[in-house]
Amino acid sequence: MTASRRLRPEFRILFVCTGNLFRSPVAEIISRQLMQEKLGTAAASFTITSAGTDAVAGRKMDCRSASILAEYGLDRPAGEFRTRKLDAATVARADLVLTAERKHRRAVVMLEPSALATAFCFREFVRLLGEISGPSIPDDPLARAQAAATLARQQRGAGRYVPAEIDDIPDPMPHPPHVRQASVKFIAATARSFVNFLSSPHEKLG
Repeated sequence: MTASRRLRPEFRILFVCTGNLFRSPVAEIISRQLMQEKLGTAAASFTITSAGTDAVAGRKMDCRSASILAEYGLDRPAGEFRTRKLDAATVARADLVLTAERKHRRAVVMLEPSALATAFCFREFVRLLGEISGPSIPDDPLARAQAAATLARQQRGAGRYVPAEIDDIPDPMPHPPHVRQASVKFIAATARSFVNFLSSPHEKLG
């Protein structure tokens, strides 16, 4: 994907974790809500989905995840959510793939090698966007999204080595409730940074 690529009416974002029960559905639901709040009518140009590398399709979201999202007023989308199994076709349709951990990014690229250019850890992607100045990409949210993957990839190639723990969102499922609460807040903060980048041509991420 290049910044000069002709604009399409839809930009597809795919979030990926292991079971599609906590991290990727939380990122999907919160990101969609934030886009609706901050992008207005431009939010209709974005399609956001999620899948799991080892997911069993058709399951409900983990009840602990859903209960935390209910505290954000997102109980309805959490209740309607059903898990999806990651496959090559799903990856190929996505314009941007954002994963919970590096191991998920590797799995994505193994399924669909062309995703090497468009797959990032979610935290990595936001970190790389923080190194891009606002005037370097267009004002329109859709155009910014289409340029972002190319610009982030260029930053990744030019940057220094970053340990995995900087970019990974660890699996909170085996841990106590306060860890899961903290994980949702962490994912929400990451999603907010991403949507802020899309919503403002002068947004500079920290």
